[in-house]
Amino acid sequence: AGPVATRTAALNVRTDQPAQPEVEVGLTGIRVALQLSGPLVVNMGLIPVGVPTTQTVTYTNTSGADLEIVRITSSNPTVTTAAPQNFTIANGATQDIDVTVTPLLEGNSVDTLHFVPTSPCQDSIAVLVIWTSESPEISVQNVLPFGDLANCEVVIDSFTIANSGDLPVDLIDVRIAGPDAALFRILNPAAATGVILDPL
Repeated sequence: AGPVATRTAALNVRTDQPAQPEVEVGLTGIRVALQLSGPLVVNMGLIPVGVPTTQTVTYTNTSGADLEIVRITSSNPTVTTAAPQNFTIANGATQDIDVTVTPLLEGNSVDTLHFVPTSPCQDSIAVLVIWTSESPEISVQNVLPFGDLANCEVVIDSFTIANSGDLPVDLIDVRIAGPDAALFRILNPAAATGVILDPL
């Protein structure tokens, strides 16, 4: 690491010639650092447990030379991955990287991605990936009591489903099951079919 800078030195050759006892040859070179300009911390935000979540980040090669990345390693590859795994970025060019996290547990987490180049030299560039993971939560009454009814009676009742967590909940569909399911009917199934329930 470090800035791009010109380095200088001198090669001196001593001789037995009185008129030219020493010959000096100037040496110069430009030190090129491995540098990717872009986020060194990728914040994935709040994501559900078990749900793959991808964020695209862009890096610019500011090394002063072409940069060849042969792989991107992860400190926890079962949870955090990056794609593409290998690529070459010309000096001054950009590359999009898709960072994907599939949390296994609730809580705050951090993984480290290492961009490993082979050209112009072997080194690595570290990028932290952070996130908070939760499981969606809904609250609903457990029993809907209709009481004692005669054969000809019809009673209509309702209940409320609330999202008590911090993440949206997808209500896929609603149905009635059980030995006496034929005696009950849902009047508005669309209210809980293909509906995203946002947090309170």
